[in-house]
Amino acid sequence: MIIRKAIMSDAAGIARVHVDTWLSTYRGIMPDEKLDSLNYDQCEKKWQRNIQNSFEGKEILLVAEEDEKIVGFCGGSENDDPLTKESYASDLRVLYILKEHQRKGIGKKLVSEYVSIIKELNYTSMIIWVLEDNSSKKFYEVLGGKIITEKDYEVCGKKLKCSGYGWEDLNDFM
Repeated sequence: MIIRKAIMSDAAGIARVHVDTWLSTYRGIMPDEKLDSLNYDQCEKKWQRNIQNSFEGKEILLVAEEDEKIVGFCGGSENDDPLTKESYASDLRVLYILKEHQRKGIGKKLVSEYVSIIKELNYTSMIIWVLEDNSSKKFYEVLGGKIITEKDYEVCGKKLKCSGYGWEDLNDFM
């Protein structure tokens, strides 16, 4: 397995992982209306923009590749959330791994590489927002994250609770 920075030709693979993981992870948590509206083409266009932003240094986007196929990705940037930006400099915004590739250490490798990069950029802390009903949330605790705050996230009129997992000092990561 290879962890590397995303390139433009990865957009379709990232979109596939994004849509497929949302469908397998969030069914029963998010409104069906939102999940049923997801499609690979629209998602690919979004990820093309995000990859371009990573080229411009506005965000970091990493992929996990196995047998020349993208099986997971993560990404983030400077934290711009008014609630937490004073205490947590970086925001790990996304971490998605295809269901059949979970529990193989891919997530840990992706996040570890992300943390290495942001530490080189002089970020010393990080936060990620996780839906309260996401069964994978314990993963962040295993990596040393602590719930530091909560907020509501509205999707198609449904309020969802999110927990903010934070690392105050990235030297304590894992």
